[in-house]
Amino acid sequence: MTASATTDLHLAIAHHLLFLLLAGVLAFEISAVRSSMDREAILRVARVDAWYGILAVAIIVVGFSRAILAAKGWAYYSVNLFFWAKLGAFAVVGLLSIMPTVEFIRWRKAISANLTFAPAPHGIRNVRRVLFAEAIVFALIPAFAAAMARGYGSLSPWHRSNLSHMGKTRTRRCSETTTMGKIASQQGWVAVSETPFK
Repeated sequence: MTASATTDLHLAIAHHLLFLLLAGVLAFEISAVRSSMDREAILRVARVDAWYGILAVAIIVVGFSRAILAAKGWAYYSVNLFFWAKLGAFAVVGLLSIMPTVEFIRWRKAISANLTFAPAPHGIRNVRRVLFAEAIVFALIPAFAAAMARGYGSLSPWHRSNLSHMGKTRTRRCSETTTMGKIASQQGWVAVSETPFK
């Protein structure tokens, strides 16, 4: 394995793990923000939300490192529409996350000054709506990543022709396999299934 391939593997693993951790933080916040939140629940969700920003920054750093330093290189990603759609979706998620973060900070300050403080019901509903909106946009990111990895959305003629060539190769191989099967059937060849020794 070359150094470039090793770097690509390590960055890909880090990128995927960070993405899963960020999804976990978002899922926790959705489950934690409820009308029955007490002091401990407010402080807990505020602490966890701090990791949301840290993980988001780490994903950006690792993601761009992967796009520039890894096997495919910036030339592959920069001409792909799904790459920019993925970045756009991530930016939207980041913008949406500002409102819940501001509310969590406000709740934490309020509960420090008043131990009996409880968030207003309409405030909790608004935060939950934004968190669910984040989750919906967040779900688009792996879909865009899967399309991008397979060359879809590329503005480069080379990538489009290469993808088309790969499809033709797969079709030709399937056709060759079918033809060989017909020949074997016509000549009476028999496939022998080996049974492992007992």
